[in-house]
Amino acid sequence: MKKMVAALVIVCFLGVAIAAFAADAAKPAPTSFDKEQAVGTKATCIVDGKEITVAATTLKSVHNGKVYYFDSAACKTAFDAAPAKFVK
Repeated sequence: MKKMVAALVIVCFLGVAIAAFAADAAKPAPTSFDKEQAVGTKATCIVDGKEITVAATTLKSVHNGKVYYFDSAACKTAFDAAPAKFVK
């Protein structure tokens, strides 16, 4: 009986851990940052919503003290032309 209870506790713990991990993985990457991010950081393009991984060559803009990363030159151009359209 004790082994069955212990096994049930382990199964419940693993279920909670897996659910917590899945919830974290499901969260979208941020669209803005307070400072430039390290290479490898996940970000979301505020213009088209695509998730990107920051690289040394990733396009970025700073608006009102926030750093925004873009997945294409077209997205950066659209943002730079009218940031208020995208920043809520």
